Amino acid sequence: MIGTILFWIMYIISGLAVYTILRCTYIRKELKYQKYEETNERLKQPLWFIILLIIGFLIPVINITIPIVMILAYYIDDYREYYYKSFLTKKY
Repeated sequence: MIGTILFWIMYIISGLAVYTILRCTYIRKELKYQKYEETNERLKQPLWFIILLIIGFLIPVINITIPIVMILAYYIDDYREYYYKSFLTKKY
């Protein structure tokens, strides 16, 4: 019973991470003196990346790593050419 609950919680978290990566990734433009401006232009993902995310979402062992890698990538480098803007990454 607990294994089934953990299985579905894992899929919900992974589904939210895949949604954030595919639909809520925006481009950040670089200004002078290493300052960045956040835009409302979405980052277009290549088809192979979308297929890889969907396959990773369906395989139980790999779908654990999708949210972990996404969280690590978000907090490692804050000044990069893209950012996530959704209800999950809103800073209060």
